[in-house]
Parts: sequence; C-alpha cells; structure tokens
Amino acid sequence: MKFFIKYNKTIIWSLVILLLCIMPASDIPKVKIAGIDKVVHFGLFGVLATLLVSETNRLRTLRDCDKKSIILGLIVPIIYGGLIELIQQQLPSRSAELFDLVADSAGTIVAVLIYPFVNRITRGFF
Repeated sequence: MKFFIKYNKTIIWSLVILLLCIMPASDIPKVKIAGIDKVVHFGLFGVLATLLVSETNRLRTLRDCDKKSIILGLIVPIIYGGLIELIQQQLPSRSAELFDLVADSAGTIVAVLIYPFVNRITRGFF
C-alpha cells in the first residue's frame, strides 16, 4: 500500500497513457496536423518520466537529484513505451509503430535531462 501512495502520480499517469494507447483508433479525435501523434507521445512520456524522477528522488527537497532516480526515469518509461507498442500490435484497431517508441523515448530523455533544472527553479517542489 505504501508503494501506491508514494508513487500515486506515476501510477495514475501510467494508467492514463495505457488507456489512451489501447482505446480503439476510431474513438480518437482526428487532428489534421502532421506528426501530432508523435508530439502527443513525446509529451505523455515526458510527463511520465518527470513524475517518476520526482517521486523517486530522495534529494528533491535539497534541489538535487540522485542517480538512481535519473536511471529509473530513463529506463522505466522507455520499457513501458515498448510494452505498450507490443500490446497495440495485438489489438485489432491499433498497430505498433517504431516511431511512437522513438517519440516516447525522446520525451523521456528530454524530461530527464531538464528535470534537475526544473527541480532547482521550483525549489524542490517538483
């Protein structure tokens, strides 16, 4: 139970991502902007990585970041993105796309890279 309380934001956001990624394609609003799907993936996984780093970072209130949090923040979202693509491959109305995983990974990497700066600016709040 402590695990779910400590990582509640990461868990909730992970579930939001899963639900969005497994819902039938016909239920997703059509937006006629080239590449918007990849931007969405970038953002979803950027937020996931930020939440994960923040919730695992023991040095957050000291405006610092420990290496374990950075490593978890990089590895877990990228693996999660890969698993979601494998799940989508099995769904009749969805398909796996390598570039979705690339966008997930890029969002993750950017978020982890900027987290230490955001943490300092927000004075350990985030």
